[in-house]
Amino acid sequence: VHTGDSHVQNDIYPGKVRERLSEIHGEGGRGMVFAYSTAKSYSSIHYETEHEGEWTWGKTMSIPPKIPIGVMGMSSHTEDTTAEFTIRFRNELPAEYTLLKIFCKQSDRSFDITIENGDTSYTVAIDTNLSDLPYIPVEIAVPSEEFRVLINKTAPDQEFFEFYGMSIERPENTGLIYHSVGVGASRFRGILYSELFVDHLKVLEPDMVILDFGTNDYLYNDKIAPELEDQIVEIIRKVRESAPKTAILLTSTQDLYYRRRNIQSGTDFTKLIRRLA
Repeated sequence: VHTGDSHVQNDIYPGKVRERLSEIHGEGGRGMVFAYSTAKSYSSIHYETEHEGEWTWGKTMSIPPKIPIGVMGMSSHTEDTTAEFTIRFRNELPAEYTLLKIFCKQSDRSFDITIENGDTSYTVAIDTNLSDLPYIPVEIAVPSEEFRVLINKTAPDQEFFEFYGMSIERPENTGLIYHSVGVGASRFRGILYSELFVDHLKVLEPDMVILDFGTNDYLYNDKIAPELEDQIVEIIRKVRESAPKTAILLTSTQDLYYRRRNIQSGTDFTKLIRRLA
């Protein structure tokens, strides 16, 4: 699970890491994806998104978020029965990627959804999941590049649909799944406001969690805030609570230049990260 800010959300270098590690370990799935257009945000370079209808959203860059968010770092909410979104990959997905995990708010007041993929439609009842999992598993046939998700109101008391992301995987627990879940302009503290982070990370069962923030924590004021160390320690505690055996990778940042001046605090940030690691 690779979380961070804009350089993670665009999935350029995380995508290369995914590609190289998959050559070693095999492909276990595409991992978490999101309907970024519903949150008025840019997508991964590997797929595009579009939507219809009215949506509200929450993001780790906006504290506190308007609606609950989880490991994806952003979420979307609609009360519009005509709403829908489409996730369209630029390249063909492997035929073995037939398991969808729909992370959403499970409630008897939630709309159901219909997933259109290729020539096949799948009706998903949101309020009938009997497990304790924070996602609803959906088995599909051979996947096409386009996933269209439509609101399906099937009962008078259904009022909303709240979406936290979708993981695309192989049903077999083999190969690498690399979840790239960055949010542009985010800081470390955003995870502390992600009330579903622990629940989501538990079921992803990561072997490694990469905490790849920092730029937006000190870029604008060119100083390390006194509370930053405690925030990072608390985030590490949350990761340990979710996945006690996971490895945690802390990163420094690149050299930064902002408003015609070189930012000097990168060295102090690197020292902080090394000490915490």
